[in-house]
Amino acid sequence: MSLRQTFFTLAVATLGLAGLPAAAGAASFNSITDAQVISTFKNTFTAEGRVDSNIISVGNFQLDLGASTANPQNKTNYSWQSGVAVPFTLDYNSLTKNVTFTVGTGGNQKILSYINTSSVPITDIDLRTVATNTALPNGSTILTPTSLIVNGANVTIPSGLNSTANASSQASNLDIGALTPNPSFTLTGNSVFTFTGAPPLLSDESFQISAGNFQIVVSNPTAVPEPVPMSLMSIGVGVLALYTLRRKQTFN
Repeated sequence: MSLRQTFFTLAVATLGLAGLPAAAGAASFNSITDAQVISTFKNTFTAEGRVDSNIISVGNFQLDLGASTANPQNKTNYSWQSGVAVPFTLDYNSLTKNVTFTVGTGGNQKILSYINTSSVPITDIDLRTVATNTALPNGSTILTPTSLIVNGANVTIPSGLNSTANASSQASNLDIGALTPNPSFTLTGNSVFTFTGAPPLLSDESFQISAGNFQIVVSNPTAVPEPVPMSLMSIGVGVLALYTLRRKQTFN
């Protein structure tokens, strides 16, 4: 194959790769603080799971979904078992603005729905865990994402990532950021509450999954690399430069 043909083949391959969707690599995963969340996170909607020992009381609930956890639009009861991993799915359709929060399986499954009315652009998903009950020093909350689909493309989640709160770290946040603005997404994972005896009250052990926008620059993020069409293009440019140089040498 001539040098001209080699360059042409590389150029065609590069252009073909450049046309592929890049959403599969568009994500970063960063540990952040509650202070950063409070000061810089603009929220659109939040799905919450919390341990509340008084299931039957009026006003008490274990799952909620809405614009905020302070006054959720939808809520229901759920009986958590200590140390048991419970699957969840948070699904958002950017066209219809419909949010669906599913927790549990089989007869224990609960589903909440909500229509997002916020105009705040979504570029981040914040996973927050809380375990602040001092009477339960061994209590903990773990929230682990297992899969993420953004605009129909799979996003690779590095293994071992989670948000964990316990006696030594009573609140923890994991930011899934750098998403294509206002995407449709489906986030699935597992949550685990650990407590001794009766479950703690209210939100002493809880998790929140919030979609919104972080106005911060996170140092040393764990990033999922983008596809590499530009690297291939660089190779192609290098081949072209070599080809041009050889032509000049031939005619000199």
